[in-house]
Amino acid sequence: MGWNRWYSFRSYVRSSLWIVPFIALLVYVAAIRLVYAYGDWIPWLDVWPWGVAGTQRMLETIITMTLTFVVFTFGSLLVAIRSPAVS
Repeated sequence: MGWNRWYSFRSYVRSSLWIVPFIALLVYVAAIRLVYAYGDWIPWLDVWPWGVAGTQRMLETIITMTLTFVVFTFGSLLVAIRSPAVS
């Protein structure tokens, strides 16, 4: 492979947005399979003491904070774009 093809491939990999989530998905699938395969051998500790209700409340809080951040960011962008230039 010539240097120009290697450079274009490397540039494509660096600028594409789908490669990192795809690799993360593959790692997730492999990790889940390992946990199910060796789950009986590993002594699991209860590190999340809040149970199902506490976990749901925590995830709802994270989702609420994320949506608030997105709305604030887009609102700030609209104000920055629509405001007239001050001379």
